[in-house]
Amino acid sequence: MTNPYAAPQFPGDGPSSVSGGFGDPTAWTPTGVLSQGFEIFKLNWVPLFFGPLIVALAGQIPSQGLQMLVAASGMHPESPEALGLTVLGAVIGHAVGTYFQVGQIRMFLQAARGNTPDFAVLFSGGDRFVPVLIASLIGGLGVALGLILLIVPGVILAIGWYFAPYLIVERNCTPMEALKRSWALCDGQKGKLFTLALLSVPLVLVGYLACCIGVFAAISVISIAYSLVYLHLTGER
Repeated sequence: MTNPYAAPQFPGDGPSSVSGGFGDPTAWTPTGVLSQGFEIFKLNWVPLFFGPLIVALAGQIPSQGLQMLVAASGMHPESPEALGLTVLGAVIGHAVGTYFQVGQIRMFLQAARGNTPDFAVLFSGGDRFVPVLIASLIGGLGVALGLILLIVPGVILAIGWYFAPYLIVERNCTPMEALKRSWALCDGQKGKLFTLALLSVPLVLVGYLACCIGVFAAISVISIAYSLVYLHLTGER
């Protein structure tokens, strides 16, 4: 019998399957997934547009709130107390963003799979919050070190580890398993992924030119495109 009080289940929920469970990767092109992403966005633009907008606003609330506190209290902006509150705001903002990242991955994958994206899944990040946060910290540290050393290694690591959060959300991988599996999925694909990243830049710039609000449409199209790539790499599409 199904437990009515159990946590909601999503595709891929269950034991870690980092060692297998994927089909052979299928062919894709950067321009192809961006074009498909735009078509999918047009079909379900309301949740796909307002989702990233709400997430962006939620992520800014902690830092902006603490900055207002610093200004209202009369603290010197460069005092230890003010700097401490600024750092605290950034940490809380990152945690909030990570929580919503889980829901965004689920929502964009729903759209990429041809389903109607459910706005409510944006708030479903609790079950994968901690491992995604750990993976982002480990991956972020590795990328930062790579950028400091020679830049190119940092870019390669960022590309190779990009799908780690997807694997945690979809396959319940541990942080280290997800980083390892993401690297394997991107083997032989990094050139195209780099091209996709380059093509995404002008889309974001055009979004900013459209009174800034258009950037959230651009982010959605790009996020759907990466979700499509994930489905191609795992052999699902």
